[in-house]
Amino acid sequence: MTLLKVGITMRNLSIYDNVPHCKMIEDMLEEYKKQVSQQIRYEAAHRLIKLDKYSFEVIAKSVELSIDEVIEISKHPEYFDD
Repeated sequence: MTLLKVGITMRNLSIYDNVPHCKMIEDMLEEYKKQVSQQIRYEAAHRLIKLDKYSFEVIAKSVELSIDEVIEISKHPEYFDD
């Protein structure tokens, strides 16, 4: 009888153990979306820099990056596949 109770308890605990894992997965997916979004903004800034028509300030505003980030992107075109 004791083993049966322990088995039921363990089964019930395993159901609740999944709750934190779901939160962890949600957090990981959210972080991934942020990283992808950041990469897209960097690539857009790189393309605008290559056009050589816009100031760093205009590019920074249009892709929602800081001017320092745009300047850093302009210094390292080798990071991007063209």
